[in-house]
Amino acid sequence: LRVFRAVRLFKKLSSLRILFNALLGSIVPVLNSVFILVIITAMYSIVAVELYGPQSELFVDFTQAMFTMYQVATGDSWASGVARVLFDKDPDTDEVEFDDTSMPFFVSYTVVTGMILLNVV
Repeated sequence: LRVFRAVRLFKKLSSLRILFNALLGSIVPVLNSVFILVIITAMYSIVAVELYGPQSELFVDFTQAMFTMYQVATGDSWASGVARVLFDKDPDTDEVEFDDTSMPFFVSYTVVTGMILLNVV
């Protein structure tokens, strides 16, 4: 019975109806962007398992790599928690050696996912 009151409210307030229709109309484009983001993240996760699996426990399998790449996409302390782990430290000299593939890999992933997430907003 109370549900019908809400339906009558939608009929009376045209601005609320317009807002509700706009929200319903935006569901499909947002889901398309999320689907594309999942595909891109899966592709980068597969590459990350191949490149960084032996170096880091964050990329040992696909599910762990997906979670880590999601962390990178959201910007959740990925520079200190994910990228710095991939720097090789020489145990003899304590010198940090930079892995040539990590910077282009993470920068390209961040740019691509940033563009996709900007399309959602």
